[in-house]
Amino acid sequence: MLNTLVDQFIHSPRFVVWLVPFSKISLQLSPSPQLPLIQSFCNNGDPPENNFYKVNFDAATFRSTNSAGIGVIVHDFAREVIGALSLLISMPQSVATAEALACLRAMKFAAEIGLTWVVIEGDSAVIINALTTANGDQTSHGNIIEDICALALGFQLVDFHHVPRDCNSVVDAVAKKASTVTSLQV
Repeated sequence: MLNTLVDQFIHSPRFVVWLVPFSKISLQLSPSPQLPLIQSFCNNGDPPENNFYKVNFDAATFRSTNSAGIGVIVHDFAREVIGALSLLISMPQSVATAEALACLRAMKFAAEIGLTWVVIEGDSAVIINALTTANGDQTSHGNIIEDICALALGFQLVDFHHVPRDCNSVVDAVAKKASTVTSLQV
């Protein structure tokens, strides 16, 4: 059942994508032996380093409609939003599974718009810990964690960060917006 849910999620036409021009994305990036430490905007007000993009994700559940919403926001080193995504899916087995699906969609969205150096931020400690400690494979969402890790191999650099819930409030609003999504809008 979960694999069907993941397939539905990844291939669903029922999502909204907002994109603004992003000519900066087509940069050719070369790996650097000294990678800078990236901090959350909320923690210190600093944007990501040049050539890095922050990708925030969140999930919201709508029990009345037995569905969930996924939100993703991408911003660049100048703090400008370059893309956002809102997606309505069937209610997953757990909130952690919804958060894992949101992270998976965030990774897929980052790849689709051509990013190669990303900092993925979410407020689910369970999911971020599973990704950074390799302890998520025995959970009900372990196969989604594996899919996220497989997608990460296609990037030059991926760094997963946990952020406090109040630092993720904008993407939470985007996830909640999914309850009104009826068709693909670009």
